[in-house]
Amino acid sequence: MENKERIAYIFLLLVLIAILLCTCATKTAIEENAIMQQQEYKKRILADSSTIYSQSVNIKTKDIQIYELKKMAVKSPEVVIQTQTKTVIKTEIKLDTIMVEGTPMIKLPKDFYKTERWFTLSGNINRLGFLQIDSLVSYANLTYAIGDTLRTGVFNKLFGKRDKVVRLLVDNPNINITGINNIVIKEKKRWYETTAFKFGLGVVTGVGMTRAMQ
Repeated sequence: MENKERIAYIFLLLVLIAILLCTCATKTAIEENAIMQQQEYKKRILADSSTIYSQSVNIKTKDIQIYELKKMAVKSPEVVIQTQTKTVIKTEIKLDTIMVEGTPMIKLPKDFYKTERWFTLSGNINRLGFLQIDSLVSYANLTYAIGDTLRTGVFNKLFGKRDKVVRLLVDNPNINITGINNIVIKEKKRWYETTAFKFGLGVVTGVGMTRAMQ
């Protein structure tokens, strides 16, 4: 009779542990089911005026729901990177003038056009003096990479301590990154595959076997 009670006691403990771990997993999933939040990043300008933006990798489990992916109809994503940009172009265009009583004047209407490495601008000034932009085109290459980088500090370099980061290289100096968000999605362990469950199972089994042998 005592052995049956011990077996029932062990079984009850296992059920309670399973329920507790399952509840914790559900809570974590609910907390992760959110729109990507703003994350901090670092900026470094290179000698050729291109810019590198760096950010720590944000790892989430596979059950995370991202609102933007629903609109994109993407299933089973592995890496999600969002960027917010701002393009600021500063330039001047020389227009031909005519002299009227010693004063330079512009004969309207007047077309203008300018092209450089990073942008092309065209339009006209109509006869009423309104500036009309027909086309403003900006060019840029944005290159993303996810990998490992050494931590700063002598001891970290000595022992090879690394952090996983996402980096964005922007070659156009007119483009400023105002925000970066990233998520690397991994498979989520089942509650019975977690270390906590395995540890709890081992403890309960060990206690039960010890009592059964007494």
